[in-house]
Amino acid sequence: MIKKIKTYIAKKKNEKEQKVQLIKAKEYYHILKCGATFLRYIRDDLAKQKKDQLNRTQRRRIEKQLTQKGEFNAEVVDFYSKRIDDVLKQIKEREAK
Repeated sequence: MIKKIKTYIAKKKNEKEQKVQLIKAKEYYHILKCGATFLRYIRDDLAKQKKDQLNRTQRRRIEKQLTQKGEFNAEVVDFYSKRIDDVLKQIKEREAK
């Protein structure tokens, strides 16, 4: 009888640990998906910027930094933080109407 109780407790503990691991894995992959979506946004925005606002040298520096080195430098972070702030501002204005 005691052996059955011990195995039951061990089984429940194992199930609980697996649930916690699944929750952590789900959260991790959700964050990865958000990052991939953001990278896609940057890539599409750079393609769109070829004709719009971004000057050629700045756009090429950003493309080189992202494609060759795979890094975000301060210029990229500043540029896209401003772009995202502008979009959020426009959304807020539309919601206010």
